[in-house]
Amino acid sequence: MTLFISRKAVGFDKDILVDDDKIVLSSDIAMSSDMWHLSDKAYRSILRIGAATTKPLEMLPKDPRILWWSAYSSDLRYDYILGKKRFNDNAKRIIAECKSTLQCPEYFLTQYQVQNRLLDMLGPAHASSTDIFSITDGDLTSLHPDDEGRCQTAIYDNYSSSTGRMSIKAGPKILTLDKRFRHVFRSQWGTDGVLVSIDYSALEPRVIMTLMGEKDLPQDIYTSISEKIGISGITREVTKVMILSVLYGMMRKNFILKFIDHTDPDVIYDKLQDVLGVKAMSRKIKSEMTGDFITNYYGRPLRCENENLFVNHYTQSTAVDVACDGFLKLAQDNAAEITPIFLLHDEMIVDVHKDNIEKLKTACKNGLFIPSLNTNFYTTMKVFNARKDH
Repeated sequence: MTLFISRKAVGFDKDILVDDDKIVLSSDIAMSSDMWHLSDKAYRSILRIGAATTKPLEMLPKDPRILWWSAYSSDLRYDYILGKKRFNDNAKRIIAECKSTLQCPEYFLTQYQVQNRLLDMLGPAHASSTDIFSITDGDLTSLHPDDEGRCQTAIYDNYSSSTGRMSIKAGPKILTLDKRFRHVFRSQWGTDGVLVSIDYSALEPRVIMTLMGEKDLPQDIYTSISEKIGISGITREVTKVMILSVLYGMMRKNFILKFIDHTDPDVIYDKLQDVLGVKAMSRKIKSEMTGDFITNYYGRPLRCENENLFVNHYTQSTAVDVACDGFLKLAQDNAAEITPIFLLHDEMIVDVHKDNIEKLKTACKNGLFIPSLNTNFYTTMKVFNARKDH
């Protein structure tokens, strides 16, 4: 394992290159993609791995002199402040903790990095202070735009939840913000730009059916499943709730009670389990679990003791990785045209200049390509912050 540690991370005048047990100090280290970097965005990636694997890194020396000095300057030379021995001890501690952190399940060094690269591409949203102040029946304090209308870039937690779903630690609380208030957001280009939502169509059923070997799934997967099992007289919205209820582990008796007003809910439940491959997937998950941990398709460990939730956790967690896989490719391929600003589970919000809208539509026309699955997943596009009364 080769580890690059930026001089800023250890408060020194040279970068550190660690190759196994050999340590090189240099002011001119040529970094490569196969190194694990502890600098800038890559530094945050290792911190995320540490948090996700319960091996958090503590970068600052545990010395009151550093804490005192950091209040006056961000340009710290720990070797000056601590003295040679304490500085060397701190550098050795950081190297040891990095090595320990990176000796983690393979998932965190591979597919998990897709999430981290996407999160590091997020830019700040913009919002109208005038519109924010005019709202009296909602809490919009997390937006807090500056004088130019720029909000803090959203900082996501992609390691704490049991299902792998993300939450927001700092910045605009978009995941819990009432949709009525989305009109306060603006493009960074003002009236020359627009915020666009790119949303996967039926992501989680599509994920599970793709992994069970289904090919050429249609765009409207809910209607397709309904027709496949012969559901009649039930609206698409109710069918969708039925499918997700089965996929998320609702017990048979609870399903029957929930949909008692519909014909043969017990038969529908059994047919949905078959077409979604729930039983087969549950057996596969159980055969691969270790202790109280199951793993998603990509190998992410998930603590789950309730067997009824195995497929639920597996599907939600895998869907996060799939969604990020497609979103990252879109963002990288169109980096000059779009600025991603928010992730809302299976939806990404991008800021795009009006001159680039057609190019974005073309990029999403046939869905988003998922590199890890070598297939396309359908998406829909719409204006994110449109108001019904406008």
